[in-house]
Amino acid sequence: MRRRGSVRLGELLPAVVADWQKQLNSPLLRVRQHWGGVAGREVAAHALPIALRDGILTVSVDSSVWAAELAGFHTQRIVGGLNQHLGSQQITRLRFIVGRRSRALKSGEDTHGRAPDQV
Repeated sequence: MRRRGSVRLGELLPAVVADWQKQLNSPLLRVRQHWGGVAGREVAAHALPIALRDGILTVSVDSSVWAAELAGFHTQRIVGGLNQHLGSQQITRLRFIVGRRSRALKSGEDTHGRAPDQV
């Protein structure tokens, strides 16, 4: 078994702190902070924003039924409400994906703005 060289904590901390600051200021984090209030409690139980890139908010949903419901009846309200909280028109449309990622993310996994295929 090969042993790796040690790294001083002081060498790692600046990069870790910079990453945390970037994440705290990320539009995706701000979207998540307001998601339940804007989308509603029932929607938030089945849908979770996982990425925001080029104005497109990708939302993972539990089922195709929820994707159809949100796309058909709630998109404008959600986009408008989130943009109001963000203070600008950062979100231009919603994209829904169906899968188990929403459950994994609710349990603590986070993409911090990365595309869903990078999770």
